[in-house]
Amino acid sequence: MRRVAPPVLAALLPPLSALGGETASALPPDDVLESRGARIGAIEIEAKDIFDPTVPGEDNKLFRAADALHPKTRAGTIRDLLLFSSGEPYSRRILDESERLLRRQGYLYDARIEPVRYAENTVDVRVVTRDVWTLQPDLGLSRSGGVNEYHFGLQDTNVAGFGKLLSFIHEQDIDRTIDRLRYRDPNMGRSRVALSLEAQNNSDGTVRSFEAGIPFYCLDCRWANHASILKRLQTTSLWDFGRVIAQFRQQSRLFDVGYAWSSGLTELRALRFGAGYAYDDELFAPLPGAPPGALVPPHRTLAYPWVEMESVGDTFEATHDMDKLHRTEDVDVGWTARARAGWMTPTFGADRTGLIAQGAAHGGTGVAGRDVWLFDGTFSGRYTTQGAEDVLGTGSMRYFLRRRQSSAFFVLFQVQLARALDPDHQILLGGDNGLRGYPLRYRAGDRSVLLTLERRLYGSREYLHLFRLGGAVFFDGGGAWFHDRAEPVHDRLVSDVGGGLRFSSTRSSAGSMLHLDVAFPLGAPSTIGRVQFLFSTLETF
Repeated sequence: MRRVAPPVLAALLPPLSALGGETASALPPDDVLESRGARIGAIEIEAKDIFDPTVPGEDNKLFRAADALHPKTRAGTIRDLLLFSSGEPYSRRILDESERLLRRQGYLYDARIEPVRYAENTVDVRVVTRDVWTLQPDLGLSRSGGVNEYHFGLQDTNVAGFGKLLSFIHEQDIDRTIDRLRYRDPNMGRSRVALSLEAQNNSDGTVRSFEAGIPFYCLDCRWANHASILKRLQTTSLWDFGRVIAQFRQQSRLFDVGYAWSSGLTELRALRFGAGYAYDDELFAPLPGAPPGALVPPHRTLAYPWVEMESVGDTFEATHDMDKLHRTEDVDVGWTARARAGWMTPTFGADRTGLIAQGAAHGGTGVAGRDVWLFDGTFSGRYTTQGAEDVLGTGSMRYFLRRRQSSAFFVLFQVQLARALDPDHQILLGGDNGLRGYPLRYRAGDRSVLLTLERRLYGSREYLHLFRLGGAVFFDGGGAWFHDRAEPVHDRLVSDVGGGLRFSSTRSSAGSMLHLDVAFPLGAPSTIGRVQFLFSTLETF
């Protein structure tokens, strides 16, 4: 693994000498400390406020009031996430992994862990983080594909500084109106047990979900477990050309429980094995008043014991200005893979006999901050006495080419292939997932392809000490179609061009990015608007 010190860290944190410890040059290098068998001594936690009064422009009444009203992340909350403790051997790899774990928490802007003192073969370590504002109205309005969607509510991702999430959101999207109550606790009772609860009362039904367990929270963890339950009632719609072509009621009951084990990290790679049981029951019914012969998928029950295998590696690099604006991004430039297989029979509660499988793989190469290739693939499907069922494979390639710090050229190429999909499943492509100049869910099929070319501009200035500004110009091309239907290529594929601005909050817990785009479809039918205005809030560029 290669450590990169992006400028965001330098701006966020002072040099070690200013923290009251020895300068980095006065400390032996990490490899020397490790070869000497140095042990970790004191662990100092410095959780910084949202604003720093020592920074010009941040020492004013408004920002001081924000710091005073905001419950700062507690030192114990940060300490509970660390993968090391006093008395353990010093390891730069473990410190780096702890940094990544801290950065994944939505209530921290960034994190840095460094040795500050060394004496008698003992290393004192300092953990420095910076908070963001976490209790906030959750307001959002988006438009894509000619459809307006919105949400509002109240959310706190760091309740009282303990790192818990509590939110109530009212949302309107293209499918339904949603009232959602959610609670998430990543460290119950200062343990590694993670808990997630969610309840939805929607215009077309309800959702209730529960998930708990101890995940593989570190690369060297030796075991994990989980249990999850989901009950959902909704109206499901099928789409084509941006219009609903069928609707039916769907009731889902899902249950999954499992245990996994590992021999730990060996030569920066860990193998993990797991076993468990899954139950997926899907019941369908016509909508009230539906005409005779309306599409209603058959009842489906999948129940099976499963086994799985996963390979993960410590192949991360820290960089910035790839998918986010001036925030540290931990990019996996190595290779990982996961596969699960189960056997369905009526003995286990299934309505059929056969094999069910799913898997995912990720690969990367390059140097973060320069040229990076990232590859991702997934597979899922069943093979029963009736043949192949609900087979879906996806593959994507992302490429970042950077020759200047302030900009990058980005390429996305994505392919999806399906066979014998369940009637309630679709491959869709449109304004909400890649073709920004077209209506939402514009094309459906069992094949799809998408190409995006983007020139990204990363602004270096922070405005009002609250947000940063970026921009993009883009080309999208692709389509979705059924392989057994005769269609000319020019009817299967469409394209658009456009551009827009990106506003990234530097003090918000969401870490989200506001997109303001305008897109122009190329050669589109007259039924498609010649200009599409899009605004949305996403996590990435």
